[in-house]
Amino acid sequence: MENNEQEHITEVNTAPAPAPANSQTETPEDRKKANTLCVISLICMFAPGFLLTIFSVIMEGALSLDPTGIDPNSFNPLSVMMTIGTSISGLAEIAAWVLMIYVRVKYRKNTFGKVLMFLYIGLLILLIIGFILLVIMCVGIMKSCHGF
Repeated sequence: MENNEQEHITEVNTAPAPAPANSQTETPEDRKKANTLCVISLICMFAPGFLLTIFSVIMEGALSLDPTGIDPNSFNPLSVMMTIGTSISGLAEIAAWVLMIYVRVKYRKNTFGKVLMFLYIGLLILLIIGFILLVIMCVGIMKSCHGF
C-alpha cells in the first residue's frame, strides 16, 4: 500500500503547472476582433477631418460661383453644415480614443492596439505643443501692439 501512495504522489508532483490566470494568449479570433476595432478607431480619428476638408473645399468652390455672394445677415448653410460636421468630428475622435483604450484593456497583447496607442499619444503631444506655440505667438503679437 505504501508503494502505491508513493506512485500517486510522484504523478501529482510531475504534472505540468497550469498557466497563470492573468496571462492572456491571443487567439486568431481575438486578433481579428482587436484589429477590426483598431481599424474602426482609425476611421473615427481621421475620416471626419478629411471629409470635412473635402466638403468645405467643394462648398467654397460652389459658393464662389455665385456672383452675388452671401449676405452675412442671412442664413448660411455652409456655416451650419460645418458646425454640425465639426461636432460629429469631435465626437468621432472621442470614440476613437475610447475604442483604442478598450482594445488595450481587453486585448493587451495586440500589436496594432499598441501602435495605435503610441500614434494617438504622439498626436496628443503634437497638439499640446501646437497649442503652447499658439499661445506664445498670441502673447508676442499682443506685446507688439502699443496698447499692451
